[in-house]
Amino acid sequence: MRRARENAGLTQEAVARRLNMSRPTISQIEAGKRPVNGLELIRFAKLYRVSVASLLDDEQDPTARAEGVYFPGLEEPVADGPGRTPDLRPAVRAALQAFVVHCRDYAYLERLVGAHPKGLTVRYVPEELSDDPEEQGELAAAQERNRLGLGQAPVLCLPELLERQSVKVFVASRPDAPHLSAATLYRRDFGHALFVNVANALFPPTWLNFTAAHAYAHLLFDKDSDIVDYNNFLADRRPAERRANAFALAFLMPRELVEAELRAIGWRGHDAVGESELVYLALRMGVTFTALLQRLHRLGYLSDDARQELLERQHAAGRWEELDWALAMRDAHEEWTVYRQRGRFRLLAAQAYRRGLLPLDQAAQLTEMPPEVFRRFAERGLPNQPPAPCSALSALEE
Repeated sequence: MRRARENAGLTQEAVARRLNMSRPTISQIEAGKRPVNGLELIRFAKLYRVSVASLLDDEQDPTARAEGVYFPGLEEPVADGPGRTPDLRPAVRAALQAFVVHCRDYAYLERLVGAHPKGLTVRYVPEELSDDPEEQGELAAAQERNRLGLGQAPVLCLPELLERQSVKVFVASRPDAPHLSAATLYRRDFGHALFVNVANALFPPTWLNFTAAHAYAHLLFDKDSDIVDYNNFLADRRPAERRANAFALAFLMPRELVEAELRAIGWRGHDAVGESELVYLALRMGVTFTALLQRLHRLGYLSDDARQELLERQHAAGRWEELDWALAMRDAHEEWTVYRQRGRFRLLAAQAYRRGLLPLDQAAQLTEMPPEVFRRFAERGLPNQPPAPCSALSALEE
């Protein structure tokens, strides 16, 4: 109940006022000291824009496939500029249902070959870190980088890193739902999962790392909630979204890494950061120029006026193409596309096929590959043993 309220961006006082209850009553309910009847549950669910089942932590039937999938906010049309609200619900729902189907197929393959991931066990409690959502995100990002042993290295292949944390990653191209950026969900039958749409209409490919890091923050903070991110998540002022944005910036661009990369090209602390240095940093850390400017402003390297001026200048025709920006975007998109082809899901399918646990036609259908292409893929010399949970993906390297 508390997580659902916080995800909705509401205080206990606001909930009490809108439901005609006292604030102590809301506090007692969230502390488990006061029971809730069915009518009250319906009112809470409607206010928080979640399902009653999610408040009850109702386990979904694994045999029900995607028919019962529910994401808060999915029924709302997505804003697309002043006065425009296109109805994207059917395409978005279809994309999210495909996500759920993929996750259940993923769990099926794990059971088939005997791979048993530990699950995402880490969780950050916002109020234990700070009172400010953005500071919560930054502090959690520092702790998470330390926990993962990343040091000062850039994080350039997020899908593999996340799957090492037992997060099922579904990278898909859904041009029919161009405003859908990402989604996260949790089900007891398959664990935690993250979806990224590589065909997002607004963001360039170099936003994919940021989008995935943002979604990962939702899993770390709101791990039992289903969340959908549209193109407007950057401007969303709800605490959960501000926290996730701050986490993504700090996780991909910690202060120590930014300073180390600048020093590597001769920058000194009192020097102004020029456009060439900025483009170098963006390419080096696999982020967009816009995200980099936002992070440097947060770190105090750029004034707000300087950031706004640089943002306006970046749109000048041909400016970033001269500095290989177009090439970097192509490389970023290719990295994610390659991951779709070589991710852990296909490794599991290859293992199941090679060990006679899965017929060729079914394995090819699961991986969306022609049977002969899958057969050649599966017979490229992968180890004839169950893969370790979230194992490295280097087994496919030639």
